[in-house]
Amino acid sequence: MTISFGDERLPARFWAKVRISHYPCQRPEVDTRCWIWIGSLNASGYGMLHWEKKSVLSHRLAYLSLVSPIPEGLQCDHQCWCRYCCNPNHIRLATPQQNSDNISQIGRERHRVSSCRSGKLGGRLRSGEAHGRAKLVERDVLEIRRLYVNGLSYQELSVQFYVSQSQISRIVKREQWDHI
Repeated sequence: MTISFGDERLPARFWAKVRISHYPCQRPEVDTRCWIWIGSLNASGYGMLHWEKKSVLSHRLAYLSLVSPIPEGLQCDHQCWCRYCCNPNHIRLATPQQNSDNISQIGRERHRVSSCRSGKLGGRLRSGEAHGRAKLVERDVLEIRRLYVNGLSYQELSVQFYVSQSQISRIVKREQWDHI
């Protein structure tokens, strides 16, 4: 069965919070673009939504709705290495150990955060991509600054990168993402 963006097996309110990435996947062997969740993120950086009176992860809901049930004891492993991707073509079912090994392989364990919603871990504030709720990566921030200098407005940038105009302003003024 073909899985395509906008599939009617998921409601319009799900698709309203998903955008196709501007960039190719971080991994060349994944030949399709990520479907970026622009809705709420949990403290670990995964897309969250309320579904049938429960909080669910966006990538799990997409997999369940568009591919198949997830057997007990298995997890969804992002082959694209993007936690807020909900493209089921980028998900493989894996044991907790396999998922953990994959996370270690890509060095993502350093980005894990506690359940603290402020982004603090061990008393220090996480910033940039390491913050569990980050919707941008460093190359996005650099591109935002470059495009702003070249004349794009906050509004145009916010539409292109799926974040608020105030977020664009803070990035341009280096009030956020000031470490790069």
